[in-house]
Formats: sequence, structure tokens, C-alpha cells
Amino acid sequence: MNENWLYLTLFALVGWLVINAVRFVIILLHELGHALPALYFTRGPVTVYIGSYGEDEGPKIRLGHLTIRIKPRLSYLRAGGMCKHEAVPSAWQNIVIIVAGPVITFLIALLLFPFVLYDGLHGSLKIVIVLFFFAALISLVHSLYPRKLEYNAELYSDGQLIANVLKLKTANKYLFKAAAFFEHDQFRETLAELDKIDKRYLNEYIASLYIQCYVELKQFGKLTEFKEKYMNAGLMASLTSYNAINLSFANIQLKEYPEALALLNKAIDLDDESYYAYNNRGFVHNLLGNYASAKADLDKACKLDPNAAYSVTNRAYANIKLGLMDEALVDINRSMELNEHNAYIYLVQGMYQLETGRPGEALANFEKAKNMEATTVLVDDYIALAKSKLLQP
Repeated sequence: MNENWLYLTLFALVGWLVINAVRFVIILLHELGHALPALYFTRGPVTVYIGSYGEDEGPKIRLGHLTIRIKPRLSYLRAGGMCKHEAVPSAWQNIVIIVAGPVITFLIALLLFPFVLYDGLHGSLKIVIVLFFFAALISLVHSLYPRKLEYNAELYSDGQLIANVLKLKTANKYLFKAAAFFEHDQFRETLAELDKIDKRYLNEYIASLYIQCYVELKQFGKLTEFKEKYMNAGLMASLTSYNAINLSFANIQLKEYPEALALLNKAIDLDDESYYAYNNRGFVHNLLGNYASAKADLDKACKLDPNAAYSVTNRAYANIKLGLMDEALVDINRSMELNEHNAYIYLVQGMYQLETGRPGEALANFEKAKNMEATTVLVDDYIALAKSKLLQP
């Protein structure tokens, strides 16, 4: 009886390993199917991700312009992949790149399938070929069914990408040029091309490009105007965590802190492991005077990224306001070690010195912060406060 259980366990283990291996090969061939025409059309770098949607984790293989990044996983059954490449200028090139992934994988499976009828092939290999064929067929159908892949990401199935290209055919010549400019951090040029697109074609991807460009260019007034004019309920509901954070920057710059807080709450609901969402929400809580809430968020941010100077600085601010001066000093020193070129740390160091009765030193730090970054939050208020302290007898 025990021996039978042992055989069953070994059989199940081997079966699971074979199915996993088949799934891994399907993902690899699918993404290479996208990569080959992308390499031909762009003549530039192409990165294939296996087991993730663009995470730079795991071993990396370089073959000329092609990079393959494999994220180690216990199981690849529910994993996916991604192919990143420079934008191509035409609709048909985009469609070829998109279709090639699932179709090439299925064609390979179709070519292998006749070997099942060959008497000289071992039965176990026939089983693997049959598994591979049906896995490729399922992958083909699954890939070409139009849908969004993940709720918190601008990731779509190949079918949805094709539908998007066809739907936007009159806007594509501008959108593809905009995407190419964006790939090279040419944000003004990106906006110039986006502005040529009729706003009736506005979708999540186009809105995302607008949002990111306005943030990169620090055009927060224009971002707010774009949001109020074009971001309807559907687009707001479809915001990713990343873009909710980006939109909150405009509210912060315009001192619309409750609105920023609402967006950051949404960002954390969508991704509760986002360092930026916790750091920025902690920052906003500080500005609203919610120092205990700020400290809780910033503790989480520091845990998510212990080497990020901004969250340590923000936590120092909260600690000062909570009267935890020893903890504040530790954070200030740590932040200086991480990034002494951050203007905000000099503001916070000045706050600490002001609280500990050294207004002269505080003023020097406030002025240094202003010289480094004129828009440093609250810097003018603290300069005035330090000067008034110095005038007191």
C-alpha cells in the first residue's frame, strides 16, 4: 500500500514538472515570437521577460540586441511574459509583432503533432507533444481573446492590443510617433504628437502618456486641466496605482492635499506594496498634520525600500512633529548618508535645529534648501519663522 502511494506521488511530481516545463517553453516561444519581428522592424534593443510582466529579476541572457530575463518561479502555470521594444511607426508592423507571438508558438506545435503518429517515437515523448499541442492551442485562444490582463496594470492580451490598434487606426500615426518619443524621454515632443489625436480616441494608454509627460515636465497646472477636462469617470476608474500617484503630484503642488490623499488611498488599494504610494501618502499626511498616520505610512515605505532617502526624510519630519527627537536625528543622519544632495533633508534638519533651540543653524539650512530647490515645500515659511526667532530677545 505504501509502495503504491510512493509511485503515485512520484507520478504526480513528474507530471507536474512536465506540465511546468511545457508551460515555460510556451511562454518562451510566445515572447520570442513577438521579439523576432520587433528586432527586424526596430533594429534596436528588445527585452523578453519570462515569468513576469517586466520585472528585472533573475538571470539575464544577451544575444545581440535581444535580452532574455527569466524570473525564477516554483510554478509557471499561472505566470506570463512580456516583450518590450521600441515603438514602430505603422499599424501593420504593430499587428505583425503582436500576432507573431501566439501564432508562431501554435505553428511549432502543429508541426510537431504529426510525430505522435510515428511508431518509433517513445510513448512519453508522444505525451509531451500532445500536451504541448493543446497548451499551445489554449495559449492561442487565451492570447487572442481581447481583455485586460491585470487590474492594476496597463497590460492587455494580444487580442486586445490588436483591437486597440485597429480602433485607433486614424490616430495611430500620431500615437506611434508619440510612443517613440516617449521611449527616448522626449516628453515635449510626445505631448506635441498626442495633441494631434482627436480626444474621442482617448483611452487608458493615451491618458497615461499625457499624465507621465506632464509630471516629468513638472507641468502640474496643465495636468490638472487635462484631468478635469478629459479624465471621465471611466478613465479615473481605470487608473493604475502608478498613474494615481502621478496625478497626486499635481494636487500636492497645488496644495490640494485632500484630493492628493484620495488618489494615494486609491494607489495603495491597487498596490499595497508600492513604496511610492506609502511615501507620498506619508508626505501628504505630514502636510495635513496627521503625524501619527504619516509615521505609520513612512515606516512601511522604509521597510519596502530601506535605501530610499525621501521616505527616511519624511519620517524624520513626522518624528519631529511627534516630539520623537532622538528618532528624528537618527533618520536625519541616515538620510544624509543616503543622499546629501536632497534639498528636503536640509529643510528637515533645519526644523530639528529650530526645535532644539538653534535658529541660526536652522536658517542656514533653510536657505541652503531654497538655493538647492526653490520649490522645496514650506521653505519660505520656515525661513520667515527662523528669522523671527532670531529677532526675539
